[in-house]
Amino acid sequence: MATIPTTCPDCSADCSRGIGQSFAPGALVWSESLHCSACGCTIEADDSGFPPPEIRDLLIAAHGLWALQVDLTGSERISACKILHCDLNTDFADVPAMKNRIPGIVYVGTKTEMQWLQSRLDEFGFASAVVEIDRDSVPVGADLPIKPD
Repeated sequence: MATIPTTCPDCSADCSRGIGQSFAPGALVWSESLHCSACGCTIEADDSGFPPPEIRDLLIAAHGLWALQVDLTGSERISACKILHCDLNTDFADVPAMKNRIPGIVYVGTKTEMQWLQSRLDEFGFASAVVEIDRDSVPVGADLPIKPD
């Protein structure tokens, strides 16, 4: 959970906003909370899937940018791509570029997102690693293809 200083939407007093992300088997989940001690305003939100872009950007700012590194070769690359393609609901046209990034950094995002993808590959016996990465080192096309709702 990251705590971000903010102002109350009701009274403009200083308060804190908590944001978090985790995963349960098969699904990402995110949460947000705000409580103002000055006026009592309380906001709670959570959902499954990727968080709204603002929350996702705040999570990356608070915890860094992370990468899924997959060092498979041969036909295992295609099998790993099938898993990632299905879990991320990518366009089929994205799969060849994904395959070409293996071995190496396949996707970047929040640490939790990368751990979720790693756990999915692990379920099928494919080893991968989650590593912190600098924005300048991100391979072309490695940003997660998040589709708007």
